[in-house]
Amino acid sequence: MAVTNPFTRHPHSAGESYFQHMRVAVGFARQTIGAGMCALVHAIFPMFHQTTASERIQCLAACIESGDRDAITIVKATRISPNDDTAAAPAAGELDQRDSAVLTAP
Repeated sequence: MAVTNPFTRHPHSAGESYFQHMRVAVGFARQTIGAGMCALVHAIFPMFHQTTASERIQCLAACIESGDRDAITIVKATRISPNDDTAAAPAAGELDQRDSAVLTAP
């Protein structure tokens, strides 16, 4: 029986090194925490962040479904419908400037 390292077993099953997986996981955590904070602000002040949290979650889902794990680390909320196959998440290193205001505007 081969001894496997518990720190690399899952990352290797996803086709990544430990540090590649850490980068994606930290990016995912940052995006979901940010979405949660926007939702909390919206709960207290309903006029702010009316769609930000749901747009971030939809964008993350699109990145995961498309297999574009690198885009998770730089994702900006874009208006992607979960069922829209024609829309693509921003490629790694690219930001959609048209929708960047979604993250900062109320």
